[in-house]
Amino acid sequence: MNKPMLSFVIPCYRSEHTIGAVVKELTDTLSTRPEYEYEIVLVNDGSPDNTAGALEALSREVPRVVFVDLSRNFGQHSALMAGFHQVKGDIVICLDDDGQTPACECFKLIDKVEEGYDIVFAEYPERRQNWFRNLGSRFNAACNHFFFGQPQELKANSYYACRRFVVDAALQYPNPFPYVTGLLFQSVSRYCNVPVNHRARMEGRSGYSLKKLVGLWFNGVTSFSIKPLRFATYFGFFVAAFGFVFALVTGLELAPDSLDDLVNHLPPNLILNFLADLLKFQRRSVHARPFPARDLFSSQDRTCYCF
Repeated sequence: MNKPMLSFVIPCYRSEHTIGAVVKELTDTLSTRPEYEYEIVLVNDGSPDNTAGALEALSREVPRVVFVDLSRNFGQHSALMAGFHQVKGDIVICLDDDGQTPACECFKLIDKVEEGYDIVFAEYPERRQNWFRNLGSRFNAACNHFFFGQPQELKANSYYACRRFVVDAALQYPNPFPYVTGLLFQSVSRYCNVPVNHRARMEGRSGYSLKKLVGLWFNGVTSFSIKPLRFATYFGFFVAAFGFVFALVTGLELAPDSLDDLVNHLPPNLILNFLADLLKFQRRSVHARPFPARDLFSSQDRTCYCF
């Protein structure tokens, strides 16, 4: 009888000194559940340090490690999609490369999926990150609820387990700039959270700057919801209506009371200059010379010109 297979996908960026500990913790945990086969897909997201070398060494040391090396930094969500293309398991688990998502608790998520859920997210009773990232997480959750219909009680983050069909549905997305959270929610109906401890980062700091976070949020909102388009449409109608009313009111205030007032407000030489230009144009038309590229032909012994 074939054992069920687990596929772990870990996007890696500036994790030269941390990914080895994450993989060791993961393999030690998986050795306690021999009823599962597993693979670990490590994706180097164009990291500027020697992360690629560390991942290549791990792929030689651990036969079940699959190494994917991207040509440049495409972002965490694109790296996840690259990893999804390599998975073979029945259940797919995603976690971070910095140790903040404890690999030793992965079976809390897996066992919950085995109960019949489509996707299970970790829920952190206490987050080990600064206030700005916590604020950003709350804002992102509110946007996911408004734009994607994510339930308010569900806490979505980067540590989750899902069934294979959820990943296969996400891989149907053909465009650049994927937003994995939005893609995953397109095909699931049964979801939940399980409590997991959130650790401090082993070393370094997050690779997400404010600019990258805003760009990720903007891509997600504009790629997977029509609400921004509707808002832009309503705003355009409002601006057009306001401009029409403003022009109408301004025109009525500045309009002359009679035709005499209109003539009096005109510059004195405007009409005379217009008539003089009109007469010059007519004079040039009457005495026009033949067009250089004319067609010449004879008709009744008279030369005619066709302009």
